[in-house]
Amino acid sequence: MWLCSSTCVNCEGEYILQLREKIMGINFHRWMMTWGMVFGSTFWLILWNINNDFAQLLVGEDHVIESAQFVFLFLGAIYFTLLARMETGFLRYFFLLAMLSAFFLAMEEISWGQRIFDITTPKGLEEINVQGEINFHNLEFFQGYRHWYLGGVVSLGLLATYVSASFFQLIKPDNILRYAFFLTLLTSIVMEFANFQFGLIEQGQARQIRFFAGRFSEIGELAFSMAVFSYAWCKYYWPRENIVVKCLIPSSPKLY
Repeated sequence: MWLCSSTCVNCEGEYILQLREKIMGINFHRWMMTWGMVFGSTFWLILWNINNDFAQLLVGEDHVIESAQFVFLFLGAIYFTLLARMETGFLRYFFLLAMLSAFFLAMEEISWGQRIFDITTPKGLEEINVQGEINFHNLEFFQGYRHWYLGGVVSLGLLATYVSASFFQLIKPDNILRYAFFLTLLTSIVMEFANFQFGLIEQGQARQIRFFAGRFSEIGELAFSMAVFSYAWCKYYWPRENIVVKCLIPSSPKLY
């Protein structure tokens, strides 16, 4: 049953059906993205135990997982740009900041096109970058802490899903993104444990744990990049007409 207030206009006919279909399409996207994260992360963890070499290949430099991170973040930046053009005031600046952040992270994933365009790393940067690349997240002084920053960001995103204040609803992340935030936060915790356990257990085993944590963190970064894209996509396509607020509130099932 679709509830409709007495003050709502044009609640009948094709228009209301189009809006309803639009919202159902957005929810389909949400569930597809979430279940993709669930099955994808589970599949990789199983694969790590039965075909370790292939699991490592998937999260290797410029392979499937890292390329997917770039694609999702770059698409997120495009949708944030479109959102910024549509909005005014605070929302415009918020989405502009989100666009710049998503674009920066996307370019970091491909080292700002270094391998694509065969760019040589400047000598000074090569000496302080653990992979000798043109990026910031692999700088030596940043290596031991970068998972803290990512964990902090997703923790804020997770907390934001529980905020119910009406003024916050226009930028609030969907509740369904909690899985992505939880998964990314988990990989950050695993990375911190891997760093902490050095000196406490046998060095060979400690290195194996650290190696796994580094590869597992790529799964968390993929979940985060998918969440960025999903957030931007849903915010862009969610109907802005007042009629949606008045007419498209389902009594069952709950859509948002």
